[in-house]
Amino acid sequence: MYRLLPFSHMMDSNITSFFFIILRNISGFIHYKKKSKVKDIFIRFKAIVENHFKTKIITLYSYNGGEYIGLQNLLATNDISHLTTPPYTPEHNGYSEKRHHHIVKTGLTLLSHASLPLIFWSQAFATAVYLINIMPTNSLGLSSPYKSIFGTALNYSKLKIFGCLLSLASTIFIS
Repeated sequence: MYRLLPFSHMMDSNITSFFFIILRNISGFIHYKKKSKVKDIFIRFKAIVENHFKTKIITLYSYNGGEYIGLQNLLATNDISHLTTPPYTPEHNGYSEKRHHHIVKTGLTLLSHASLPLIFWSQAFATAVYLINIMPTNSLGLSSPYKSIFGTALNYSKLKIFGCLLSLASTIFIS
């Protein structure tokens, strides 16, 4: 089962950017994408799940956001049930809210520790998601969500300090 949860964060006093995360219930693996592209990303994500993992998405959990209306036909055609939370009740989406807070806290901590301005929040949150996915967790018997899904451990020797020149340069050129 997968959950979609949007979240926003202020980049400066005038601009708010929205992203959503896709959570896999069993492993806790997180995918982090731009909210404005929910339908396109969900179609690609569905193809990856079906082709790479040889499984079907059975249920999609989300809040009652308008960006998910475009998925209704796709979900019905593919026999995917769509469960939503009641409006204005984030407490009904506890697992996703907890993961969201973990991403935000980790991302803001990365920014603070690197003494970087908030304009790098998107890169910090993407890095936070990456780190959360590769860190061992008690809920998986000290395995990582990455290893749980892909069956192999990641090489940690390639990790660099967030905010160092190499990290910033590769982020800027990749984006």
